[in-house]
Amino acid sequence: MAKDYYNILGVSKDASQEEIKKAYKKLAKKYHPDLNKDPKASDKFKEVNEAAAILGDPQKRQQYDQFGTTADQQGFSGFNFRDFAGFGNFDFEDLFENLFSGFGFGGSFGRRRSRRAPRGADLITEVVVDLKEVMEGTTRELEVTKLDVCPECNGKGGETKTCSKCNGSGVVQQSRRTPFGIFATTSTCDECKGMGEEITKKCKKCKGKGVIEVTKDIEVNIPAGVLDGLKLRVPGAGERLQGGAGDLYVIVKVKPDKRFERKLNDLYTKVMIPFSTACLGGKVKVPLVEGTHTLKIPSPTDGGTVFTLEKKGLPDLRTGKKGDLFVHVDIEVPKKLNKKQKKALEEFS
Repeated sequence: MAKDYYNILGVSKDASQEEIKKAYKKLAKKYHPDLNKDPKASDKFKEVNEAAAILGDPQKRQQYDQFGTTADQQGFSGFNFRDFAGFGNFDFEDLFENLFSGFGFGGSFGRRRSRRAPRGADLITEVVVDLKEVMEGTTRELEVTKLDVCPECNGKGGETKTCSKCNGSGVVQQSRRTPFGIFATTSTCDECKGMGEEITKKCKKCKGKGVIEVTKDIEVNIPAGVLDGLKLRVPGAGERLQGGAGDLYVIVKVKPDKRFERKLNDLYTKVMIPFSTACLGGKVKVPLVEGTHTLKIPSPTDGGTVFTLEKKGLPDLRTGKKGDLFVHVDIEVPKKLNKKQKKALEEFS
């Protein structure tokens, strides 16, 4: 009678390959003879591996679903653990990654790695702006020193030939013994660093490095309404290697202005007015980011009164809509009074 592999792994017949992989991994750990001392664990583990070998291979699974068996099913004998006595300190995560590949689950086993050149690193710098530049927006030209592809050898480091160690594949294979048998793993070739080519004659300009240090002027647009600490990205302005260029990130620092306190797009300021103006009313000059504004003080005005000047603040970074300027009024008390002033105050009181 044909075995029910879905039942063995505890998955449904429409289970995905990822679900089958998770079920197998869980059961394999549970019944591994080196971890489970139950005499029946070895047989159970063999059964689990048999199920995974069939359901983990799309072609075998299709044949099993259609006919209830596969052409090589009768020949599956599982794994012999007698040769691995005491070999219990293996890395399950690493082992399963390779094992799943052999069962058709994907992974890196047997796959040819693409020889993709590395991308240049991202760079970061700072720029300081004042409130006037925040109000209007500005453009800054930054001098950036970075690595760039050598123009003489085009980043290859010199004259090259096919790597003799990996034969141009960029990867090398190594075999190792595991509780499940002998498996091959692939890793980046340390001779050519995965490029598939080795240098036969070094470039004189870059001395075989493939990159040189350059200093370039990069223009950065700083938008109106920029906030302190905002990070601006300049695509492709970072270091450049054969695999492409990184980005330049510019952190904007807004220089403090003693006249104002900023809260998002609104500004706050303080002005002192004479005692007489507070009593009789009058006009006072209020600082703006650009220029001044004449504020009318009504009679009477208490100390601590706050006046709102609409749209005299900073523009919003996204909408451009300006915030407000809030003017806090303090009354200036004269420190010295002449006789006439004292008499007038006495008569007033």
